[in-house]
Amino acid sequence: MFPQPLHWTAIAAIPALFLIAINAVWVSLVFGILSTRYRDISPLLGSIVQLLFFMTPIIWTEQTLVARATKAAPGSPRSTRSTTSSTSSGPRCSAATSSSTTGSSSW
Repeated sequence: MFPQPLHWTAIAAIPALFLIAINAVWVSLVFGILSTRYRDISPLLGSIVQLLFFMTPIIWTEQTLVARATKAAPGSPRSTRSTTSSTSSGPRCSAATSSSTTGSSSW
């Protein structure tokens, strides 16, 4: 199990992160320049970022995650866990899920 052997893919993550950082710099510079010229770009980018956030798996339901875990690792303890603690069918964030299962809430 652990420690996992070091593969070339782990070493390749360093230049990949560097490329992502370089990409983020030029994109922010381009949108910064466009936002100074055209004032409507900033609210538009805010709406696009919010839309992309809602499309990420951060707000998927617990049932969806358990179904994916069952497909990915059939023998794992997470895939055999019951989903009876989640009574709502709406989207939830991980903080809300963890506080509802422990009984304490920070809200």
